Amino acid sequence: MTASPPPVLPDERLAAGAARLAARHAGHFSAETVRHLLADSYTQLAATARVRTHLVVLAERLAAERLDALAHTQASTGTGLPRVLFVCSHNAGRSQMAAALLKLRAGGRVTVSSAGTDPAPEVEPEVAQVLHEAGVALEDDYPKPLTDEVIQAADIVVTMGCGDACPVVPGRRYLDWPVADPDGAPIDAVRAIRDEIDTHITDLLTSLPGHWAFPVRTTRLNRPAKDEPMSSTPAASVLFVCVHNAGRSQMAAGFLTHIAGDRVEVRSAGSIPADQVNPAAVEAMKEVGIDISGQQPKILTTEVFQASDYVITMGCGDACPIFPGKKYLDWALEDPAGKGVESVRPIRDEIKTRIEALIAEIDAQQEK
Repeated sequence: MTASPPPVLPDERLAAGAARLAARHAGHFSAETVRHLLADSYTQLAATARVRTHLVVLAERLAAERLDALAHTQASTGTGLPRVLFVCSHNAGRSQMAAALLKLRAGGRVTVSSAGTDPAPEVEPEVAQVLHEAGVALEDDYPKPLTDEVIQAADIVVTMGCGDACPVVPGRRYLDWPVADPDGAPIDAVRAIRDEIDTHITDLLTSLPGHWAFPVRTTRLNRPAKDEPMSSTPAASVLFVCVHNAGRSQMAAGFLTHIAGDRVEVRSAGSIPADQVNPAAVEAMKEVGIDISGQQPKILTTEVFQASDYVITMGCGDACPIFPGKKYLDWALEDPAGKGVESVRPIRDEIKTRIEALIAEIDAQQEK
C-alpha cells in the first residue's frame, strides 16, 4: 500500500517550524499530525490577518499551543496545574485582559489560554494601554481562533460574550462573566472593565478546589489614580527591532535599560524571532556586567510600535511598518548571528556608543 503524502504546507517557510515542533513532540505525535495542525493554524490566522508578515511565526506558536493542549488531554491523569481558557468573540479585549491578569495574579501556578470565536486582526490598543498602566505587557500576544484542542484541555472555561459559539465539553467547569465589551469604549471605561475583570480573577483563584489552591495575591493593581498621571512616567519609550530579536536589538535594549534605568521605557522585538538569544551576545554583554540571558526573542506587533516614541531598526527591512508621530532611526550594525564572542565585542561596543548618544538626545528633549 502506498503511504499517504504528507500534508501540504501553505507557505514553504513553515517547514522549519514543522521540523522544530515534530522534534519537540517526537514519540507523541507523528510528523504528519504536526504538519496538519501547523497548516491549519496558518490558514485560520490568515483568514483574519491584515498584515501577513508575521503569519509564519504566529502559526508556529498557535500550533505549539494546540499540540501542548492535545498532549495534555491524551496524557491527563487529573494532576498538574489547573488550565483556564478565556473566550470572547474577537480575543482582542476582554479575554486578553483576563488572561494577562490571571497570569499576573497566579504567578505561574495556572496554565492560561485565551481565544476568540471570530478573532480580530489585532489586540485593541486601549486594552494594551490599560494593561500597561497596571504593569502588564502584551508585547507578543495576538488574537487566536478557538480550537478543539484548547477547549478539550481546559479545566475551567470562562466565556465573555461569545454566545452560542462556545462549545460545551462534559467535565469542564464553565463560568460566564457578563463584562462589557471594550471595543470602541473611551479609555476610562476600558480601565473600569479591566478592574472588574481583575475582581473576577481574584474570585476565580480563591474558588479553586483544594488540590489546586494556593495563597492569592489580592493587592491593588499598580496603576495611577483616576485623572492622575503615573508617578514615574518615563521620558520616552524606545523600541529596538531587528530580524530575529536575538542579537543586536537585545544588546541595545540591555544597554539602554542598564544605563537609563526607569527614565526610559525599553522594548525589543523581531520580524522573525529566533528560538533564543544569541549565546555570543549573552556572553559579550555579561563581560560588561549586563545579563540578558533571561530575555526571550519576541514577535514584532503593531501594538508595540504604536506604544513607542522611538523606533530603532537594525536590519528588519520592509517588515517594519511606519506610523506617524514616531521618530525612526536606522542603525547600520553588523549582524552577530553565527559569530564568536570575539567578533561580537566590536558590535557590542558600537551599540553602547549609540545608546549613550540616544540617551543624551532624549535628555535634551526633556530639557526643552
